[in-house]
Parts: sequence; C-alpha cells; structure tokens
Amino acid sequence: MTILVTDCPRCGATKTTFDIYTFNNLGGKTYNGKHVLEAFSVCRHCQRGTIFNAAQKDGVTDTYFKDPNNAFARLMGSLNDVITIVSHVTTQNMSTIAPPKSIPENVEKVFKEGAIALSGNCPNAACAMFRTCLDLASKDIINHKKFVKEPTKKQKDFLSGRLEFLFENGALADKLKLYMECVRKAGNIGIHEGVLDMDDANDLLDFTTIFLEEMYSEPAKIAQAIERTNARRKKKTSEV
Repeated sequence: MTILVTDCPRCGATKTTFDIYTFNNLGGKTYNGKHVLEAFSVCRHCQRGTIFNAAQKDGVTDTYFKDPNNAFARLMGSLNDVITIVSHVTTQNMSTIAPPKSIPENVEKVFKEGAIALSGNCPNAACAMFRTCLDLASKDIINHKKFVKEPTKKQKDFLSGRLEFLFENGALADKLKLYMECVRKAGNIGIHEGVLDMDDANDLLDFTTIFLEEMYSEPAKIAQAIERTNARRKKKTSEV
C-alpha cells in the first residue's frame, strides 16, 4: 500500500504515516503549472480519513498522474518522493454559493466566508459575515458618493446611522429597507447572542444577495449593455 508522511489535520499528529487507499486524478487542473490529484488516506495514529490535495514535484514524470492508482501502487517508498501536499479537503470545499457579480473585492471575500460558514452549518458565523457585507458596502457608498449634506461622524461610523442616512438621501432604494434592517439586526444577534439557526442564515443570505445585486450587479449589467450597444453603433457608423 502506498504511504504518505505528513501532519494529520484530524488529530494533530506531526509527521505521521498515512495509508493511501485511492487517488482521484483532477485531469486538466494544475497548481503552479503542476499536475494535481486528490488522495484519500487514513492516519495510522488516529485511524481517521483525510482527502489531501497533492501536486507533482519538480522533475517527476507526468506518467504518475495519468493513472495514479496503478502508477503509485507500484511506487517503492513514500509518496512524498513524487508529490507535494498543497492542502486538504475541508468544509470550504463544500460551499457552492457563488457571490453576486461585480461586487467589490473586499465584500466578495467576506460574502464567501459567510457562504463557507453556512455550508459548515455555522449560522451565527454566517450571519455575522453577511452583516459585514452590508457594513462594507454601505461604507463604500458613503465614502465615494457626493451628498448635499455630508453625514456626521456617527452616521459614518455606525451601521444603523449610516443606513438611515443613505435611505434619507436617496442613495439606497426604499424597497431595500426591510431587507437591510433584517440583515443588520440578525447579524447583531449572531455576533452578540449566538442564537440564530440555519433558517435565519438562509434568509440573510437571500437578503444580502438581493442588496448586493441591486447595488452592484444590476448597474454593472446595464453599463455593460450600454457599452456593447455603443460599440455596435460605432462600428455601423464606421462601415457606412
């Protein structure tokens, strides 16, 4: 049986031996230009399984990665001679919730964290992250939009005051008010009381998605459509 020596993410044992039971060739996927695969293994220390993401080492022939179950079974010695452990499969790999398009990078990062927490059955953590999406997005609006009357320091610093200011000054559509209040209040409960459940988290996912699509995705889609239309018209004019 092929073996691997590395740290166990399940029991914390360092440089322990794993028995490798099977490989999943990820085909065309690469890591820094190297072939990659998944290796299902069992730790000899705790007898629990882990799926490792592994990449081809420099100088190692591609042959191993064409049929890893056969090629590695004949390997004399440790799998460490031919592969490098990149990571292991965790709940992060379970999240299939894509963030809305065209949102700021910092908001997207936090949204993904909330989606991972949701996939891992951690509703309070998920709701806290969705509230943070609202916090970051509202700061983005208030810092980059010009207003007739500038917000006070309190309105800039606190989410409740910031949202109230943005609604009063027409920077947010009134139809979003109920959604935003739900996200803000439930997020606070998740942070301070920790009593939310998965239904609450799924609601906040929906509300946060609606808000981000309204603020970023839809305007970007319209702008792209206008750009395509202008490009077609310019092309037609030049052809006349």
